[in-house]
Amino acid sequence: MTRRPVFKFDLNRCTGCQACEVACTIANGLPLDRSWREVRTYNELHVPGVEQFHLSMACNHCGDAPCMTHCPAGAYHRDRQTGAVLINADACIGCQYCAWVCPFDALRFAPEKGVMTKCNFCNDRLLRGEAPACVESCPTGALDWAIAEESARAPKGIPGLSTRRTLPALHIVPLHSQRKTPRQNQPFAVLPLARLRDGLKQFITLRHEWPLAVFTMLAAVMVGLYGGFLRGTVMPKWYYFLAAGLGGMLLSASHLGRRSRAWRAVRQLRSSSLSREIVIFGAYLFAATLALLFGDLPTLYDRGVMVLGFLTLLVIDRVYAPVRLPGSTSTYSTQTLITGLLLTAAWQGINFIFLPLLLLRAVIYVARKLRVRSNPVVGVLRLLLMIGGAMRIVRTGADTLGLVALIAGEFIDRLEYYYDIEIPTPSSLMLDDLEKRVSVLRNG
Repeated sequence: MTRRPVFKFDLNRCTGCQACEVACTIANGLPLDRSWREVRTYNELHVPGVEQFHLSMACNHCGDAPCMTHCPAGAYHRDRQTGAVLINADACIGCQYCAWVCPFDALRFAPEKGVMTKCNFCNDRLLRGEAPACVESCPTGALDWAIAEESARAPKGIPGLSTRRTLPALHIVPLHSQRKTPRQNQPFAVLPLARLRDGLKQFITLRHEWPLAVFTMLAAVMVGLYGGFLRGTVMPKWYYFLAAGLGGMLLSASHLGRRSRAWRAVRQLRSSSLSREIVIFGAYLFAATLALLFGDLPTLYDRGVMVLGFLTLLVIDRVYAPVRLPGSTSTYSTQTLITGLLLTAAWQGINFIFLPLLLLRAVIYVARKLRVRSNPVVGVLRLLLMIGGAMRIVRTGADTLGLVALIAGEFIDRLEYYYDIEIPTPSSLMLDDLEKRVSVLRNG
C-alpha cells in the first residue's frame, strides 16, 4: 500500500469548539463564512436515545479524487511528495461541477475570482515536516495527522459516508461502544427537523442554474425535431437549427465563473461527463445542420446523427448522476434521454412508443409529487399540458399546438427538477440518518 499523509479524527474527543475552522481561516486568509474546514454536529437537537458528536471535515485529498476525475478543465493535480490534491486557479473555469461530485462538501466557490478553492493540506507546512494549521490548533487532540498506509475503505463511524469509496486521506476513530446517551421516557415532542433541513447549504438553485435547464431541455427538443425531419413531419431551416444550438451552448456557458476560459471545458474527455457532453452535442449539432442543409443524405448518415443525438442526451443525464431528487428513484420523470425519445416518437407519429413513454413519465411524476407534496398547482398544470398535448398529437399527428403544449409541460418538469435537486453532503446524510433513527424511536 502507498504511504501518505492522512488526517486522523477522533469522534470521542471533539467538543465542537471550531478552533480548527478559525485556524484554517486565518492561515489561508479566507472570508469568515468560507473556511475550508467545517465542524458539523450530529444530533444538535439532543434527541434522547441518540448519541451526539461533532465532525470536523475538510478536503480529504482522496486517492481516487472525484474532483480531479470529473473536472472538465483539468484544473486539479496531485503533489507527488505529499499526495495533496491541489487546484490551479489559472486553469479553473468556475463551473462548480467539482462541488457536485465531492462526497465531503470540501469545495468553496470564490465569487470575486470566479474560481473554486479548497483545502491544500497546508502543503507548504507538510513539505517542511510541520502539522497543518487546523491540527496545530485543536486543543483536545481530536484532529491529528500522520503518515499512514492508504486505505481501500471509506471512513467508518460517520452516518451516510460508509459507502464512499474514494480512498480519502482520513482515518476516523469511531465513538466508543460504552458511550452513553440519554433515554426517552416520555412521548416524543414535535422536533424541528424541517428547520435543520431548510438550513442545509444548496449547491444547485434554479435561480443560478436556469441556463442549464434551458440548454438541457433545448437539446432534447432538437433531437426530437431532427427525428421529425427524418419522417418528413417537420422541415426546420438549417440556420435556425444551428443558431438555436449555438445559442444554447453560449447560454450554458453563461453560468461559469470564468466565461473567458470556457474553451478549457473539453480537456477531460477521458473522464469528465461534462467534457463529453460539450463535444458530443457539438458533433451532433454540426452533423444535423449538414443534413438539414444538404437534404437527401444516405440513410446510414441520418441514423448516425440520431445516434449522436441520443448519445448527447445520455451523457447529459450522466452529468447529473451525483445529484439526488427527493421523493424519487434513480429514474426520474425529467431525464433528458426519455424526453428526447418521447418528443422523437411524437414528431414521428409512432404512437405505440409515444403513449407508453407518456404513461411511464406521468406515473413517475405523480408518484414523486405525492411523496414530496410540493406545489400542487404546478403539478396539475404540467399534467394538463401533457395530457392535452398528447390528445391533439394522437388525433391529428405532429400537431404544432399539441407539440408546444407537450414541450411546455416537459419544460415545467425540467424547471421543477432544478428547483428540487440537491447534492448529498455529510450534513444532509447525517440528517437523513437522524431522521430515520427518530422515526424508529417514535414508532418503536
